[in-house]
Amino acid sequence: MRQRSKHKYKWWLKSCWAGLASLVLGTMLVSAQSTTCALSDFNCDAQPDLVWRNIGASSPGRNGVWLMQGITFQLYVELPAETDLNWELGGNGDLSKPPDRKPDLVWRNKVTGANRVWLMNGTTRQSIVNLPAEPDLNWQIVGAEDTNGDRQADIFWRNKVTGANRVWIMSGTTRKSSVNLPTESDVSWRIVGVGDSNGDRRPDLYWQKATGEVRIWQMKGTQLLATLTLPSLNDPNWQIQCARDLSSDGKAEVLWRNTLSGENAVWYLEGNQVTSTVHLPAATPLLPVDRTVTAGLAGDPVTQGNNMLWFYD
Repeated sequence: MRQRSKHKYKWWLKSCWAGLASLVLGTMLVSAQSTTCALSDFNCDAQPDLVWRNIGASSPGRNGVWLMQGITFQLYVELPAETDLNWELGGNGDLSKPPDRKPDLVWRNKVTGANRVWLMNGTTRQSIVNLPAEPDLNWQIVGAEDTNGDRQADIFWRNKVTGANRVWIMSGTTRKSSVNLPTESDVSWRIVGVGDSNGDRRPDLYWQKATGEVRIWQMKGTQLLATLTLPSLNDPNWQIQCARDLSSDGKAEVLWRNTLSGENAVWYLEGNQVTSTVHLPAATPLLPVDRTVTAGLAGDPVTQGNNMLWFYD
C-alpha cells in the first residue's frame, strides 16, 4: 500500500455508501425494520457495513454508511449529522434491550466526558440515550462488542495516559459493571479495532503503533490468551480503522485507511499471516471535484475511483 497524494482526507472510517433511486433505498430500510441483522449490518443482508464520520472543514459532522457485499460497495446512505465535532464515534453494536440484533452507535464527548448511544433501526435513528459519564478525558472508547456472550454489546475503553484498559459490561444501555483488562503501559500502542480474529465468537483487540507495529490480543472474555504479531507497515499514513468479517468466514479482516491519499484497503489474515491485500472497490455516489491537477491524480484511475466519495470537499 503506497501513498498517492499529499491531500489530507477528513472522512474517517468508524465501524472499523445515495446514488440510487429513493425506491431502492426505501426497500432497503423496510428490510432493516423487519429482519434481524449481523454484526455492523445496517441493511440486514448478513454482510457487515462501514460507518464513516466527516471531521473536515467542508460539511463537518456528516455521518454515513457504506452498505457492502463483502468488499463490494453497494450504496451510500446518509445518517443524521452531528455537527459538534467534540462528539466522537466510539463503535457500533447492539445496545437495545432486549437485543434486536441491529447495530447502534456509541458516542463519547471528548470535552465534557459525556457518553451516549444512538439506538438505530437500520439507518434510521430511533432515539438517543445517555450513558454514564466518564469525566476523566484520558479514557477513550475504542469499540463495542459482546464480550460475555449475552448478545449485548459491551463498551471497550483505553486510558491514553496510564495505559489501563477496561470494558463496561452492559445490559442494553445500562452499565452493569466495569471490568479491568490487562494493562499496556506503553501508551504509544493504540487499540484500533475490536473483532473476532480466530472464529471463537469472542472479540479480540487489534493494536497499532505509530512506528508501524501491529498485533492482536486474542481474548477469552476479559482474559488475555495470546499475543499475535502481524507484519509491520512503516508508512504512518496507513492507519487501521476497524476489524470486521467481510469474507463471512467467521474471522475479522483488517481495514486500513490512508489519511493523506484517502485510499482504503483490506488485509485478509490467517492467524498472524497476511494472505492478501485488497483495495476497496470504486465508490462513486457523489460527483467528484476535478483534482487531476491540484492533487496530482491524473492517470491514476484506481485512486480516483476509490476515493470519489471524499473528493466533493
